[in-house]
Amino acid sequence: MELYEKKPRGKKGEGRSAIFKPVNLPVDVLADLKLLKNIYEVTLSKEKDKGGSPIPVKITYGQILTHWMDNIKKFDPAVAKEFKRAKRLRATFPKDYAVDPTEGEVWEMQYFFTNDEGEELEATVDRSTGTFICSMKGFKVTADNMLLNDWSLISEAGIELSGEQARAVAQKILAHNKG
Repeated sequence: MELYEKKPRGKKGEGRSAIFKPVNLPVDVLADLKLLKNIYEVTLSKEKDKGGSPIPVKITYGQILTHWMDNIKKFDPAVAKEFKRAKRLRATFPKDYAVDPTEGEVWEMQYFFTNDEGEELEATVDRSTGTFICSMKGFKVTADNMLLNDWSLISEAGIELSGEQARAVAQKILAHNKG
């Protein structure tokens, strides 16, 4: 299985760079994914220790998910066909395009505060302050304070909102919830 074979590293400044984004998963799904990762690491091992036990290889979640996507045709051919078509279409359009996080049905989205350490806190809209808040150490903290302290507000789609955009989205959510 090619799952754990590493791609050759590019020269400094060349090649792809990884940008990590949080993925929200239920706790039980995350536990199963961690278990599968451990099983992959042991199952794909080619070396054994002195006692005859496999020495686990290092596998990343990205490698596992890429392996599954590469092999989707084996277990879900209809989805594989659409996935292939969608990837071809995506390749014909620019990779970067502006998305306005204040447009559309913003009340349908979930929002989170994240920081560089990978911490994530659920963000909700508070009627009394008219903005996003979160609970931190038992205290209600507003979006402005979170943003000033190097936290980012992102939608479940991974789109980061500025302070101004956060206020606009919060107002739209409050207006929608009134009706």
